Amino acid sequence: MLVLGPKRLFWRFAFIGILAFDLATGFLIASGTIREGGIFSPSQLGRLIVLLYFLALLLNRKHAALWFIFGVTPFLLIELSFGTAHSQAAGLLYGLITVAKLAVLAAPLLLSFDELDQREIAHSFKVGALAMALVIIASLLLGIGKPTYPSGGFGTKSFFPSGNDIGAYLGSATLLLVVARHYRVINIGMISVALLLAGLIGVSSKASLLFALATLGFLIYHSRARVPAMVGLTVITVFYWSQLIDIAAVVGEIIVRRYHEANGDWLRFLVSGREVYVQEALTNFREHGSVPRLLLGQGIFVGPQSLQHVTMVDFLEADAFDIFFMFGVIGLFAYATLWWRLFSMSQSKRWFTLPIGLLLLHSVLAGHVIFSGLFLQTVLAMTVLLQRDKHNTLEPIRLITHGSVAHYAR
Repeated sequence: MLVLGPKRLFWRFAFIGILAFDLATGFLIASGTIREGGIFSPSQLGRLIVLLYFLALLLNRKHAALWFIFGVTPFLLIELSFGTAHSQAAGLLYGLITVAKLAVLAAPLLLSFDELDQREIAHSFKVGALAMALVIIASLLLGIGKPTYPSGGFGTKSFFPSGNDIGAYLGSATLLLVVARHYRVINIGMISVALLLAGLIGVSSKASLLFALATLGFLIYHSRARVPAMVGLTVITVFYWSQLIDIAAVVGEIIVRRYHEANGDWLRFLVSGREVYVQEALTNFREHGSVPRLLLGQGIFVGPQSLQHVTMVDFLEADAFDIFFMFGVIGLFAYATLWWRLFSMSQSKRWFTLPIGLLLLHSVLAGHVIFSGLFLQTVLAMTVLLQRDKHNTLEPIRLITHGSVAHYAR
């Protein structure tokens, strides 16, 4: 019989079920029922379940609980202090919720997972990524959902709230799964890889296409038929150049347009104009900054804005700068520590530094990584895959015997 205990159901909810909450949120935003970024959306409520579960896991382990409480307390105090100063209850609530979301990113690094958890996490991560790709493909074929970029063009985010978020998540998930397949810690067939790549092309954001190219490059480089594959690609490129250009013009229409708008400035093209907002924020900081603000920031709701005139949260969409203006130097230290830990865990399987590095690059230049509700799932899957020995494959849990029911029904 197939046993679905509470723990197994949670992992499936965290990676697969949560997508339904995100689609519901995107649909409600598209229909004008709720505003973008508002609290108590289906996505927020779904992630509250995930957050509370991880908090319960942490608090159930004394050593992990002490580290977690020690680490999160300064950020809660900063948010409470500035919440008192700006006197906006909704802003304070938003800030506290976001602090909790950021703090729980440390959970996968503080907790240990047994064999059953690892297998279920890896399997749910793979199925969730495939489900997202299939939703994107179906939306593109059926002509439903919202375009990835507000200005239209090829590419859809379906009814997911943010095209940038899904480009980073689906892109990093695809590359992570392919690298894990290379080290034989997970099984994923080429048909599944093709569906994931099709999903990335369906999104057609700069991030999704970059991850798609990185994945294709990785597959070709590690293919046993690497030389014939490269020769074949060269031949196809030579003989079908004009057709490939036409396809690229359609798929990358908005990207090409934005490159021309940037007048060949690669930094401006990559950050999509965010450098202007970052420069304005830095100029304001130089004029009105202080040592306490340098060290502690101004909390999530205030961030780079003036405490006296803040009315709503304003992200620069460049994670490192957002963290600096929200939590100062201590926030940057925590941000750097998270990435350092992920890179240090990949020392025995160095190809994992490719997806981690691209995700860090996306975080610094384009944001939508650590503040994304999907990043916790990414960190969780990363830690499981990185801790696994090479050739020790994480097989999905299937039918089990009656005698094993008590062990697996958790």
